[in-house]
Amino acid sequence: MTGRTLIRVLLAVALIVSTAVILRALLNFGAGNSAAWNVVAASSAVIAAVVSAWTSTRILERQEDAQLPYPYPYIDASSRYQLLQLRIQNVGGTAARSIRLMWDKPLRNRQGNHVGCQEIPVLMPQHSVAEVIDVDFDFFEREQDANYSGTVLFQDANGRDYHHRFYVSVEQYRIASSYDDEVQKTYYKLQQIPEQLRRQHRELATLRRILRKH
Repeated sequence: MTGRTLIRVLLAVALIVSTAVILRALLNFGAGNSAAWNVVAASSAVIAAVVSAWTSTRILERQEDAQLPYPYPYIDASSRYQLLQLRIQNVGGTAARSIRLMWDKPLRNRQGNHVGCQEIPVLMPQHSVAEVIDVDFDFFEREQDANYSGTVLFQDANGRDYHHRFYVSVEQYRIASSYDDEVQKTYYKLQQIPEQLRRQHRELATLRRILRKH
């Protein structure tokens, strides 16, 4: 039994016992008996303390959970122009270690290789790693069902094992645009400028050599 479960059981037992004491006092002594009301008052104080402790425990548990690592995969269709990527991001509060994805159905790239099958040694909070899947239109021509699921296995900094289910889908990009603006396309076009300039330079150099011969 974990520490959290033990605390919850103890609080629940205290709540049940205090409620039972109140009911028994009222039944045995009667509602008009002062002794019964003394028991009711004492038990009510215990119940109030239990409720307060339960609330405080839940707050502490949420704070602890926020500090746990939480790696989760998703499909990134907007970071690179016309490319789909599998991205794993740690949205938790501490580093995740030994991250592995166990797929129910394999996600494959254009070469047919399984994407997301390699272990990630460590991933810091709010950091992510990405792996290219395919060009978007080629992927949609190849895959008729772009919904995937599986289990994320990982460890925290102390080596404790964790796991949770994940679901990723690319279907929303099959009929909708991957981009809300033209920024990525503009970046892509700008990246082509140096190569275009080099090509023109080579063509001019070739043209000069031809002209010199004549």
